[in-house]
Amino acid sequence: MRLRTFGSIAIDFPPHIRRARGTIDLPRLEGLRRTENAAPEEIRTVSGRLHLLDVEPDKLAIRTSSGVDWTCKYPEELEPTVKRLVDRIVWVRGAGQLTSPLRGAMRIEQIEVAEQGEQSTLFTTEPTPDAELLARQGIVAPQGLARLSDPEWDEEADEPYLEALTGR
Repeated sequence: MRLRTFGSIAIDFPPHIRRARGTIDLPRLEGLRRTENAAPEEIRTVSGRLHLLDVEPDKLAIRTSSGVDWTCKYPEELEPTVKRLVDRIVWVRGAGQLTSPLRGAMRIEQIEVAEQGEQSTLFTTEPTPDAELLARQGIVAPQGLARLSDPEWDEEADEPYLEALTGR
């Protein structure tokens, strides 16, 4: 490390580190200050599990799927709705900000239950045999290249596309 004129410091790094030199000077320090003092982004909507409710100070907590725990204040008129939604996936709208990477605070204006998707046999954790998938789709034999093209598409560009696709 060596001191430069005009109040900057230069640091030479070992050769195995990508950057060979780093300089700390007034413009760099001012840039760091601007970053630290930047206003946090306002969050307008949050969804997650309503896992904690305290009705006396009108507060609740929502944990999102990414692990952020939101502490929320709600207006008194929402209390009957909030009581019904404990341990449910909810969607809230209001004014909030992240206070740390895993914490946030919000003043709720609206709260609703988040619609749950229907669980069907289409999405399973066990593999489905190819024969069963073919049968469900009505496929009984190889379909040929004609199935890849649109019957209404009748241009000369269709053939080179199919040739490029099949590698012929």
